[in-house]
Amino acid sequence: MKPLEQSPAPALDRGLCLIRYLAQAPSEGRSYGELAAFLDIANSGLSRLLQVLDHHGWIQKDQEGRYHHQSALDDLIANSPQKCLKRAAPLLLAELAEHTQCTGLLVVREGRSLVHTAKHLHSHGMVMREVGSRLDDWLKHPWAWVIASELTPKHRSELLRPEGTTTLPESIQTMITDFGWAILDEETGQRMAAVICLPNGEPCAAVAIGGTISRKRRQQVGRHLVAIAGQFETALAAKGRV
Repeated sequence: MKPLEQSPAPALDRGLCLIRYLAQAPSEGRSYGELAAFLDIANSGLSRLLQVLDHHGWIQKDQEGRYHHQSALDDLIANSPQKCLKRAAPLLLAELAEHTQCTGLLVVREGRSLVHTAKHLHSHGMVMREVGSRLDDWLKHPWAWVIASELTPKHRSELLRPEGTTTLPESIQTMITDFGWAILDEETGQRMAAVICLPNGEPCAAVAIGGTISRKRRQQVGRHLVAIAGQFETALAAKGRV
């Protein structure tokens, strides 16, 4: 695809066309001359364009002076909060399951949905939902409660409005405020969760457990759950410093 003859943004148009041209190149890449001929622009203009694309991670130049496509999106995706949490999950969920004798679960927020992203099954714990399943009911599970509790009032009301309300029940909000975690009692056991926030304070996920959590153990288990959530947040903060 060649640049438009009368593009409203010529430099941007040439840059996008050049990225596509390099993405379709053979494994040995393309020479400077090939790029100049493709875009039909002066050397000075091509040189500036290549410098900008290289600076932003869209191309790279090999030792032989040939140019190759490089997707800056690969790094962005690899270092996204979701990917960062997923990389940290195996070790942290295993430690959580061992300490609490419950199944550990990582739930990540994606817009209006919650995605069950990672799980460590414990023999004494609940089976919990399968990895990859999605949840849209924000009043049904404690991991939804803890995330909703940290949202701005406007965003929280938007999420809860389809459930027929705009606020969390007062008892749930009080529990989260007092302890930093939420728990749901069921016939088969208990589900407990703590929120995970980005460095800017925005809630992005929750770490949860499912199993038998007696009233005598709840404070101890809850403190450990909050500590694991803190370790997930430390991993997110470290990603931001790379």
